[in-house]
Amino acid sequence: MISIITDGTAGLPYREAAAMKVRVLPVLYTLGNRVYHESYLDAGSQDKRMDFSRGDWMTTHTSVDDFRGAFRHLTREANQVLCVLISSRLSGTYSSALNAAQTVAPERIAVVDSLNTAGGLALLVREASAMNAAGMAMADIKAALEQRRRDVGVVFSVNDMTALRRSGRLGVVRQSVGNMLNLRPILALEDGIVKSQGVARGTLQSIRALSSAIPDNAKAIILHHQGADNPPEPLLNAVRARFPDIDVIDRPVGPSLNIHLGPGFIGAAWIT
Repeated sequence: MISIITDGTAGLPYREAAAMKVRVLPVLYTLGNRVYHESYLDAGSQDKRMDFSRGDWMTTHTSVDDFRGAFRHLTREANQVLCVLISSRLSGTYSSALNAAQTVAPERIAVVDSLNTAGGLALLVREASAMNAAGMAMADIKAALEQRRRDVGVVFSVNDMTALRRSGRLGVVRQSVGNMLNLRPILALEDGIVKSQGVARGTLQSIRALSSAIPDNAKAIILHHQGADNPPEPLLNAVRARFPDIDVIDRPVGPSLNIHLGPGFIGAAWIT
């Protein structure tokens, strides 16, 4: 039997994770001396009144000790453990898991760098669960996921680039993007890091750019949004019009990504 683990940035609701037999290890976010845990999308301690636009919020990836504890527990329950985690270029979570696996049971634990997060990570976890249910061997699942991550895309836009620049998670993006003339950046995850895909002028053009970025052969789509300036309906309507046969999911992201993206964003994740 294989037990599957992911991290809180996947944004999985508890029922969905339970149905896939996936466990979620929390990531931490802090303000001052107060620590919060982000695990399942609907089971966190996030207060809707929290102002994540403040610059003094901090996030902490899942620690080596947390992974060790989870691995020891799960290897008593299952023959093998498969971790599918946030991009190693966005977080130290992957490194923590690798280190912990080496000290617990390296022959029974596999760790996959998804090169994704949020909906992109959730879609890869869904793939892992389906492969596991089909009876695939863990080594084959790991190899397949490292191929399938190339079929996952994430594209988004933010109201302001300040939080992303402060986070250090950006690749090459022009400093002027998002700061003048109602220009909104169109950003994407490429090779596990945020890179620029261009700019759009105003909300309507940005919605068109985000919708058109989704390839015609997408088989599953998750939309994300945050902030009053980014209502989900325009993008949701545009994507559903393009993909009437897909059950497009509309889902907020959790606090840790909210802190690094800033107070307003909207985007889409898909797998082909």
